[in-house]
Amino acid sequence: MDLSIINNSPRNYRTKPIIKGELFPNFIAKTINKRIIELSRQRGKIVILRFELEANSFRFKKQEIKQIDNLINKINNKNEKVKAIIFFASNELDIKQGFDLQNSNFEIISNGYNFQEKFSITRFPTTIVIDKNGKLIDYYNYMDEINLTHLINE
Repeated sequence: MDLSIINNSPRNYRTKPIIKGELFPNFIAKTINKRIIELSRQRGKIVILRFELEANSFRFKKQEIKQIDNLINKINNKNEKVKAIIFFASNELDIKQGFDLQNSNFEIISNGYNFQEKFSITRFPTTIVIDKNGKLIDYYNYMDEINLTHLINE
């Protein structure tokens, strides 16, 4: 599915992929709760970027979000060490109807088409982990590939 044509969003293809160990591009995004998140202000934390299509269908991997939340909840001073963000392709209303996880650690961004293109997301869900210095650790397709405790303690 070509997400760039939905809502006439502009194409924002990267000419060069982000490489492991490379500084991840800064971004500014507004959450559905009207908070502004800027990646560069998250230095010192592990940043988890999760990309999902919809929050109100079977495509939403809610169980994986619960797994990541459980990992984050085991970390002492989690708010100082981890920032977790979900970029949904769907709109805010669909997200509010479908995202029913209580006390989740994730900030939620709606209409994330441009971010999906900018960060070369071609599979859903995809999870990106960025280190404390703002560098890309890796793109992950499966939750089992992420050892969050190890990443926090590095």
